[in-house]
Amino acid sequence: MRFCALALVMASLPLAGDAGIPPPSVFEGYPTPAPILRGLIMTESGGRASAIGDDGLSRGAGQLNRKFDKERAFWWGRFDPLNIHDSIRITSRLFEANMKALLMTENIIDPSTWEEKRVRIAIGAHRQGLWGALRDGPTEWYVKRVMKYGGME
Repeated sequence: MRFCALALVMASLPLAGDAGIPPPSVFEGYPTPAPILRGLIMTESGGRASAIGDDGLSRGAGQLNRKFDKERAFWWGRFDPLNIHDSIRITSRLFEANMKALLMTENIIDPSTWEEKRVRIAIGAHRQGLWGALRDGPTEWYVKRVMKYGGME
């Protein structure tokens, strides 16, 4: 039992060379609003550039799934998911791509709530994929956590 507790504590500590929580300025200068970008990164990895999840499939601060590395590199240039700046850049590009794809839903979703719903679906798409967030609706606990970490709640 003691070993399990120690292992959990060790797993939560930053790795050597991990800068820890990125300063707010790191999220500035991207097309995605800084609060949303910060919320996504903090929700996915606590801001740790060296984070590894999903049995090694998801890597870096944005928990980018390696299955899509070639496609993302084709569209947005080479990147290292374990580099905090690259991870933030690709996370921003994904969010913006989802927002653009959601423009096609403008006449389907109630116009009075369309912009808010569009942002929530694009946030949820980082976890669920765009089709999953559209089909099932964005996972509410995830959207709330992103909003909280981004300082939007």
